Amino acid sequence: MNAIDFNSHKNSIIRIFYQKDVVGIGFLVAEKYALTCAHVVGEALLISSSIANIPDGEIQVDFPLANSTEKIKATVVYWHPTSDLNSDLIIEDIAVLKLEYLPSQAQPTRLILSENISKHPFKVFGCPQGVAFGVWATGVLSEQNAKQWVQLEDTKVTGYAIAKGFSGSPVWDEQLQGVVGMVVAADTKLEAAKASFMIPNQTLVKAWQYL
Repeated sequence: MNAIDFNSHKNSIIRIFYQKDVVGIGFLVAEKYALTCAHVVGEALLISSSIANIPDGEIQVDFPLANSTEKIKATVVYWHPTSDLNSDLIIEDIAVLKLEYLPSQAQPTRLILSENISKHPFKVFGCPQGVAFGVWATGVLSEQNAKQWVQLEDTKVTGYAIAKGFSGSPVWDEQLQGVVGMVVAADTKLEAAKASFMIPNQTLVKAWQYL
């Protein structure tokens, strides 16, 4: 995929709703196809994210950074459910949505496959509780855990940390100028930890062969 700048990348980001509440984020990776987390879909459809079969039902999304808050219908076309907390399953909590149509400014983002991303600064968009219009969190990429998820370190005292409402968001690597993964979990049990995780593109590509 050709290089795109950060402003173009913003036009790939979708908010995912349950009624009027934003339950998570997703991002356009191909014409009309977007990635998000299975647990975000679960919240949008009020179902368990560990069900085996692709869930039915329509999901409402919009493109808040592409000058479009018009709600667009989306359906789930690919599904890797969540597993239990101690599972060593590598490919989980991934869903692909197909959107009915796209607003004029929407465009897929640029995905980068790179093994060497440790210590790179990142930016990520999310809608924590009470901030439906969204905020940006920044930090530094760390190392992989046994699940091959990459830890996202929050290195600052001020600003927003990644929390609930960031799940499914694309992680923009400032050094490589592209997306290197998708936010999957924030460690809410340890308030002081200020760490969260992303599923790297290497795993996303294995999960969905069309990437």
